[in-house]
Amino acid sequence: MEKNNIETLEDEERQRAIDFFKGDCVDSWKYFAHHEKQINGKKGYVFRVWAPNAQQVYLAGDFTKWWEEEIPMQRVEGFGIWEVWTDLPREGELYKFKVRQVNGVEEMKIDPFALRFEKSPGLACVVGCNREKDWTDMDYLSLNLYAEKRHSAMNIYYLNIKEWRKNATFQTLKEELVPYLKEMHYTHVLFRSLMEYNEQAESPESVLGFFALEESSGTILEFQDFVESCHLNGIGVFVDMNISQFSMESGALSYYDGTPQFEYLDRNRARAFSDNRKNFDLGKGAVQSFLLSSVMYWIETFHLDGVRLPFVTKMITRDMDGGPWSPNHEGGRKNFEGVEFLIKLNEMLKLHTPHVEMFGDELTARMKTTALLSHGGLGFTGKINQKWSRNLLKFYQIDPIYRKYHFNLLVELFEEMYDESFVNPLMNVFEEKGERKTLATAIWGREDWKKFSQIRNFLVFHKAYPAKNLQEAGVEFASIPQEDCLNWSALTEKKSNELQEFTKQLNQLYLQSPALWELDGTLDGFDMVDNHNRDQSILSFIRKGKKPDDFILVILNMTPVEHPEFHIGVTHWGEYEEILNSEMKEFGGSWTSGNENLHTLPWEFQELPFQLHLSLPAFGAILIRPKKIFLEPPEEVLEMKQDREKANQYVETLKGSLEQTFE
Repeated sequence: MEKNNIETLEDEERQRAIDFFKGDCVDSWKYFAHHEKQINGKKGYVFRVWAPNAQQVYLAGDFTKWWEEEIPMQRVEGFGIWEVWTDLPREGELYKFKVRQVNGVEEMKIDPFALRFEKSPGLACVVGCNREKDWTDMDYLSLNLYAEKRHSAMNIYYLNIKEWRKNATFQTLKEELVPYLKEMHYTHVLFRSLMEYNEQAESPESVLGFFALEESSGTILEFQDFVESCHLNGIGVFVDMNISQFSMESGALSYYDGTPQFEYLDRNRARAFSDNRKNFDLGKGAVQSFLLSSVMYWIETFHLDGVRLPFVTKMITRDMDGGPWSPNHEGGRKNFEGVEFLIKLNEMLKLHTPHVEMFGDELTARMKTTALLSHGGLGFTGKINQKWSRNLLKFYQIDPIYRKYHFNLLVELFEEMYDESFVNPLMNVFEEKGERKTLATAIWGREDWKKFSQIRNFLVFHKAYPAKNLQEAGVEFASIPQEDCLNWSALTEKKSNELQEFTKQLNQLYLQSPALWELDGTLDGFDMVDNHNRDQSILSFIRKGKKPDDFILVILNMTPVEHPEFHIGVTHWGEYEEILNSEMKEFGGSWTSGNENLHTLPWEFQELPFQLHLSLPAFGAILIRPKKIFLEPPEEVLEMKQDREKANQYVETLKGSLEQTFE
């Protein structure tokens, strides 16, 4: 066997190895793991692994009869890298590294850069290199590169592939999920982590292989084909990636060379107590390169449109792991290494993949998650707003009789809406005080009509609030999961089928209404109409687009009390139309006709120059937009505002249509 060390490598590979230890390598998988290489005319593989404090590392696998004929690897001096070339392995065979650790103990370890693993619960890696796919989605990627996403619609469908349908595969998702997303008018799909994980830990966030697709649902090529199908149908694909922690499995990254190689040296910082996992040492250059490369590998290999990091809070603070914590050098809670790493990550992505969305799940507001890097922020494009979801759900769980005393829960939702570029999640399954609940079981009420009326109300609030939308699979028909999967058989029930149809039409209306997304997070995109009507528990506000006559009036009735003569102020004189009423019979409500002939009246209301009279259903959510309005009121309207008699005469001419509205 011929020795092949770093001094004989091509300049590109040598530089990649040097950059790896500086924390500047974003494609280290192209150097580590194993790669096909010919030496003296023989085809074989070169294997490399980083284990700086190991006494010796061996390559073992099917091709060595495992430990019987294991192959010793050579240390590359000065780099802590071990490597060997061999022509013994065949594609599909299994392998591991046997690491003689710093204390002399020998452990069988995974390849940290492995692209494939054997079927769980085994931990062996699979020999074989990825084959290049001939992609056909370049038109989509080109358009996506120049899209102004902050001012675009974003309606994300979030799912765990193992819970969407029983035994779902990437092939079945291509055949069933892609058409479903199009039919339901979702713009993106977000997958819970798809990386190889420790199934015994039950959570996909207990990652083993940061470069490996968990293949129980299909192969690398099959997932690529799914992403391509999404793109050809105009649907973006995001994935969750937990790059803050790793599995405590002894045969994985934990104490890889017998020392805290990937984790922090400080035991309080190394252990993620609340998650029973290990925390990456984000201040170590080689670890930074490992994680930067992991994100870049997934984006490049699968043409991803975005990544969500679920544990940003634990990356930027030292005291959020549910156990003892060590203060920083200033005596505080801030994790400086984590902050610097996230800034580096977002800088790297903006440089190499500017079209990719980066979402951070951060709970503390100790730092601006989406503020520009130049303004002291972390540089994410979106922040998952868990606080919004928690507060709103808490409100909908309260008996409507007492909601007026908790109306501030709604008001507070609008106090921080300009602080970040938010993505608001609406989850179908969640934990509350250790109890697993669903949206349908958590919302107040015993009768189905009350629950489903409020879910429709909730859905309208979710779409109308000035932020991007994330909706977990199952919300669209209030599924109560069975056997850890969505209960699709519920769609045979009228109430679930009607809710799904409502969600479909609401999603379509959202996409067709720039006022609901064009100016998200800006002062120009929102006006509050009335957030003081706590006695009736009715909230109203306006969403605005870039055009002055493009706006939508949103009215939300949070109680089971109908208001047949409801007054609301508006900004412009003219005629308006109701474009959505959540209590229509086709959606499961009781109304057979909505509000028609909505003409302004010449009297001020709620400090606005004009008003509308309409009927507001119990638990109803209504969206109203201009049909024919005047940006500047006509002279005769100004006269009516000064002359009560003329105003009354005008109202009389509208009496017939108003009576029809009140019926």
